[in-house]
Amino acid sequence: MTLKPRELVLLFRSLSTFMQSGIPLLRSLECLAQQGETENLRQASHQLADELLKGSALSAAFTRHQLCPEFAVQLLRCAERSGQLAAIMERLAGHYLEQYTRRARLRAALTYPLIMLVVSLAMAVLIPTLVLKDLLRSFESQGALPWPTALLVLIGRLASSPWFWLGLLVATVLLVRAAPGWERWKRPAHTFLAHAPGLGNFYRCHVHIQFLTCLAIQLRAGLPLLGALREAIDSPGSPLLDDSRALVLTAVMDGLPLSQALLKEPLLGDSLSRYLEAGEETGRLDVVLEWMARMTQDKLEYLQDGLMSLLEPFILLVMGIVAGVVTTGTLLPTFQVLDQL
Repeated sequence: MTLKPRELVLLFRSLSTFMQSGIPLLRSLECLAQQGETENLRQASHQLADELLKGSALSAAFTRHQLCPEFAVQLLRCAERSGQLAAIMERLAGHYLEQYTRRARLRAALTYPLIMLVVSLAMAVLIPTLVLKDLLRSFESQGALPWPTALLVLIGRLASSPWFWLGLLVATVLLVRAAPGWERWKRPAHTFLAHAPGLGNFYRCHVHIQFLTCLAIQLRAGLPLLGALREAIDSPGSPLLDDSRALVLTAVMDGLPLSQALLKEPLLGDSLSRYLEAGEETGRLDVVLEWMARMTQDKLEYLQDGLMSLLEPFILLVMGIVAGVVTTGTLLPTFQVLDQL
């Protein structure tokens, strides 16, 4: 059971606060197991407390129950050795809070356009089926119909047929059952997103933010560069990074600077290397990584605002097309009848 970003924020921030207040870790977990905000959080806290009672380390308990990504476990393991557990958990809470905030902002921005789109499509189905049903039946006896009217008649027939809805239900069930096989389409989908006009910038910003934030947190916690780099490359979850992952790690092991090694991965190196080189020269690579993550986050928010400003006119266009087809499909046969009279 992997906890959601919001639950990880609550867990790490609560534990950090308890420990900074002088409350022992085991007692902190027992409190969360009783008073956690979500059922998953209470269950995870109970599992962690049981593992600590058995003598396991906190990082080993997280690994055994798969409660968080591997890079967080690495940080906890390093914190246990250095005695900075409370500070590291506070940084992890901040990392997952940023991740949760990004997703929440995107969901909030897309909610209104999606609702309007669903309403437009519902109008296209319900109006011919319920409101104009009798009128469209009378038009069918006129012979050849204009294409808007023929489209409304077809939609009305499909929406009123139980076989259509049964077939739609069966298709949905088959798609859900075939979901495990969609993994083979993951790489083509990511390739399309990375190179699609407009969407490519969103994709690259997401990959960069995850990579930079993960690497910065690990380096600031004192993890070795090679291990931190391995987890940072895996953190975005992009299959496009798999091919060059071994090349980048091998280049670092051979002694190349990080800025040069990342050039072997175009998705990362083309835009990040020149800034990383400055961080390597000054010996403040973790600071530069954090600065780059903030700058990329600002860029992502700017792109998101631009996308939202384009979505509203698009939704209005869809609604206008639906209203135009309904109006035209209703009036054209009426005008034909009047011409015949």
